Amino acid sequence: MAVSRRDGGPGAGATHAFAAAFVDELAAQGCRSVCLAPGSRSAPLAIAFARHPLVRVYVHLDERSLGFFALGLARRGERPVACLCTSGTAAVELHAAVVEAFHTGAALVVCTADRPPELRDNGAGQAIDQLHLYGPATRWSFDAGPPVWLPDSERVWRRLAARAVSTASGPPAGPVHLNLAFRDPLTPPLGTPAAPAAPAPSVRERPPRPAPPAAAAVAALAAPLAAAQRVAIVCGGLAAGDPTLGAAVDRLAARTGAVVVAEPTSGLRSRGRPGLVTIADVLLRDPELAAALRPDLVVRLGAPPTSGWVRSALAAADAPTLLLDPEGRWLDPEGAVTELVRADPGRTLLALARRLDGRPPPTAWRARWTAAELVAGRARAAALAAAPLFEGQVVSELARALPARATVVVGQSLAIRAADAFWPGAARGQRFLANRGVSGIDGVVSTACGVAAARREPVALLIGDLSAYHDMNGLWALRRHRLRLVVLVLDNDGGGIFSQLPPARHQDVFEQCFGTPLGLDWARVAALYGLTFERVTEPLRLGPALRRAFARPGSSLVAVGFAREASRAAHAAVFEAMARAARDEVVPAPAPARQG
Repeated sequence: MAVSRRDGGPGAGATHAFAAAFVDELAAQGCRSVCLAPGSRSAPLAIAFARHPLVRVYVHLDERSLGFFALGLARRGERPVACLCTSGTAAVELHAAVVEAFHTGAALVVCTADRPPELRDNGAGQAIDQLHLYGPATRWSFDAGPPVWLPDSERVWRRLAARAVSTASGPPAGPVHLNLAFRDPLTPPLGTPAAPAAPAPSVRERPPRPAPPAAAAVAALAAPLAAAQRVAIVCGGLAAGDPTLGAAVDRLAARTGAVVVAEPTSGLRSRGRPGLVTIADVLLRDPELAAALRPDLVVRLGAPPTSGWVRSALAAADAPTLLLDPEGRWLDPEGAVTELVRADPGRTLLALARRLDGRPPPTAWRARWTAAELVAGRARAAALAAAPLFEGQVVSELARALPARATVVVGQSLAIRAADAFWPGAARGQRFLANRGVSGIDGVVSTACGVAAARREPVALLIGDLSAYHDMNGLWALRRHRLRLVVLVLDNDGGGIFSQLPPARHQDVFEQCFGTPLGLDWARVAALYGLTFERVTEPLRLGPALRRAFARPGSSLVAVGFAREASRAAHAAVFEAMARAARDEVVPAPAPARQG
């Protein structure tokens, strides 16, 4: 697309020429979606986005919801997404989503409109200091200043867009912040035609291919693996993008006799994976089981495990721990890592497995874990059947009802912990996402809506009532953008996680400061946003309600009601039944006392 200078001064017409060229280059570089909220100062870009033939526009009324919707869209769609808002506090509202995107590697191009310099710091409305607004939580932050005509303006504007997409895409991927000041007039003359799309990007960049690990490094890492008898491959939350990682994990596990402790958000808790452990969170709560199942070497992939019990048990094992991370991040809150390996995990694991080819793997370690998993799983099924309705049954029934190709977005607090403790091996086509970068409860509904917009496959949101209320505005996007989402609310009328934490002992102030009952009627919430609604309070009704929700063409809200104290007691009873069965199976009986 060519632009031409207009008469009338250095800035005349430049704003709208910039907007057209900038948006067109974003699209040419692969950024085909924008999430925007209405605003005056951002009007030049909003109009250019809306008129571009290759860009899908998602309009939002709340900038916080906008940012998290874009986050979900980027993470599940696996391509950069643009965000646009007006100046002032609208830009501040994006901050939480920017921070989460930074820590989870979501590629966002965040465009905040701004006042020009002459309208800053002098009392003009909606004018705040937006330079480096998001601090260190961006891959790149740049204040472009108001557009003006220069000898090669279009090339400059296009390269700004190209660099923004490239930097956001990584590696490492993350948010980029462009602060864009615009002068009046903020809208183009009526009748201005939409600019045609450019046939190709102004500059191409080929994504780097990870370098293979050096032979000397592989040899050094393989030596302790060859000597170990009890290897645990521990998989926390992982970003999507490496389809070979699962096969690499399987191959190394086969060569070492390792168990694979994989939480759902790793993408590696797949049904049929050899050595898969799904209930480490429950087993390692028990001191006797933690001692009997102690590893002598740990290979860690992805984020730290969600379960504090797993993290503590691994740290207490005092075993050599290798952390493979392509960015070399220190993802080690317990300080247990003994070797940080900055390398592509998939290629490194394959190289290690090849190095160990022909070595007969030890079998006793995996057999012990497999036996514990089997008997504890049976005990869990029996205990769940006898328990009142609580989070464990919700997760189990959702796993049964979920279509073979679907995505589950999991909320924080009890939701993510219940998924880790109770979700069995998933089907190969099922995906799990959670905002575990900073683990906030804000924006989870909007993230799930963005995921639903990215792929036309079934999407379920498992979320607590407090978190759902916190981002209730996000439900507006479902009807606006014709999305399909099954929202499953764990309705324990407040902050259920605190019932299982030390504040629960302080009953005189617990409800006031921690329990915080909401008293919400979720049927009215569903009606407000046009969702089909069902409320479930009995275990036998949950499975049919979920199957009906997935069969409907539109969005549904299923509220599962139970008391917080009943949930706490049910968790304790089920976990104890599982641990008791596993102890009987794998913990050696004490030797009989010698007779004197």
